[in-house]
Amino acid sequence: MAAPAMIGAVAQLVGFRWAFLFLTAYATLFAVVGLVLPPLVHSPGSSGDRAAGLGFRSAMDLLKHRPIQVVMILSGLRLWITWIYTAFMPVYLVDKGLAPALVGTVLATYGVVGAVTAPTTPFWTRYVSPATVGTAAMLAGAAALLIAPHLTTTPLVFLAPALIGMSQGLSLPVILMIVGASAPALPGLRRRRSSGLRSAFGLANGSIPA
Repeated sequence: MAAPAMIGAVAQLVGFRWAFLFLTAYATLFAVVGLVLPPLVHSPGSSGDRAAGLGFRSAMDLLKHRPIQVVMILSGLRLWITWIYTAFMPVYLVDKGLAPALVGTVLATYGVVGAVTAPTTPFWTRYVSPATVGTAAMLAGAAALLIAPHLTTTPLVFLAPALIGMSQGLSLPVILMIVGASAPALPGLRRRRSSGLRSAFGLANGSIPA
């Protein structure tokens, strides 16, 4: 959440070229933290798990389950919404005359709103299904992409990232809820592969140029 606001302020202070040094230092800091953290202890799988092979056939079989299909669709949509917004809108807003520090603050808005919105997911799912909440969240994100190019003045410029934040904050807990709800119908190994399949689907979406 803080990174977009910080890099926007740095870019305005020292220029876009030298701001990349700040990005490098910021990434290096997290790399150092990762190196000093204690290693995770992973318990070996059962003999049945080891005999299951790479699991491509099992992964394809998982796509026949309706909850997993919903998870794949929601995962792809939530990733595309943020990637499109963060890839194009900063350049567009700066071109429209907004200061880099303000643009960074605008981008940070969706992270803040997402963090505030995520804990409210159980409240909404009391009244409608998780799939319905996820669909509404994706519609909010899509609406944000439609209106974002037309809202380039303050305070209206914060409306689109706020909608995207709501979309992101609600959709991830919903995805986890759907996977958890389908867990009784899936053996342990297949539950793990469903999580891997969702990650692979997200990476595949990221490889498609916007």
